[in-house]
Amino acid sequence: MDSRPENTHAHRMAPEKQMAVPGGAPLGVGPLDAKGDRGTGRPGRARAAVRRGGGGAAGRAGGAREPPGRSGRPAVPGGAGGGPLPLRGPDTGRAEFVWGRPPGELFPDAHRYFAFGRLGVDLFFLISGFVICMSAWGRTPRDFFISRVTRLHPMYWVAIIVSASVVYLFDTPFGHPNPRVLFANFTMLQTPLGVDNLDSVYWTLWPELCFYLTFAVVVWKGLTYQRVVVFCGLWTVAAVLAPSAGTLLVNPTSAPFFIAGMAFYLMYRFRPTPLLWGIVAMSWLLALHFLLAPHGGRNNWDTWAPWRGWLVLSTTVFFLLIARSRSAGPPGSAGAG
Repeated sequence: MDSRPENTHAHRMAPEKQMAVPGGAPLGVGPLDAKGDRGTGRPGRARAAVRRGGGGAAGRAGGAREPPGRSGRPAVPGGAGGGPLPLRGPDTGRAEFVWGRPPGELFPDAHRYFAFGRLGVDLFFLISGFVICMSAWGRTPRDFFISRVTRLHPMYWVAIIVSASVVYLFDTPFGHPNPRVLFANFTMLQTPLGVDNLDSVYWTLWPELCFYLTFAVVVWKGLTYQRVVVFCGLWTVAAVLAPSAGTLLVNPTSAPFFIAGMAFYLMYRFRPTPLLWGIVAMSWLLALHFLLAPHGGRNNWDTWAPWRGWLVLSTTVFFLLIARSRSAGPPGSAGAG
């Protein structure tokens, strides 16, 4: 007996539509985000391969297909599908180094509110877990690899060139780093290589890249409901064990957001189940644990020590926003459960 949740929707998603975001801007997921087999009412069972031109390879990858019930993609509060452009929260260490005083002293009133901007990275990781799982469904590993490289690296290399031009051609408080730093940053592997980021904003790219690398294994096997659930479970266990084991690839402080995003997508593609809500609840608890940890967590309490209740509220709101997007119907519909 198949223990997977029934797919209660009746129509096939139109892959040509891009995800809508507030303000009407399309999310950079692209028109080739999903190719696969026509739905049969239950996940993982293909009725006929849909061939477009010479296509059909994606449909053969694990029997993946588009969710029948979604004529459009869910509205999410932000963009992640086109690859993670570096996100910057308040870099208090560099600001203090340049200005001689911490931002909280220079702008006490503004800092009280704008310092929460650093939490936007967590919302981005949540959205990324949802969108990358959606865009990879029904794709071959080759398609997944090409889409990630072509959407991430070109803009990243442009950013590296701009940063390097400023640092090496002008006199800045940061001096002129060893060219080794520049070459390592071009690879996007500076973190495992033990090299500083040319610009501290690039720290967000390593957790995202680790997500791509590990999730690519599931894409290679073929995305199914059970495989994504197992992936979420294994990553959750690894995130709990990683702080004591010192595993670089796991990124425990970021992992709960990616995991919850994937669980929300499974709710969107199939239907909510107690198991998926349990994954989300565990991710929410771990996210708060790492955020409130006094040492080695998401926040540097030496530079920013807000009331902890605001941090709990902010993170909870992020989860609720994605939960609302999960339950929102496609454009032009009255809604969907």
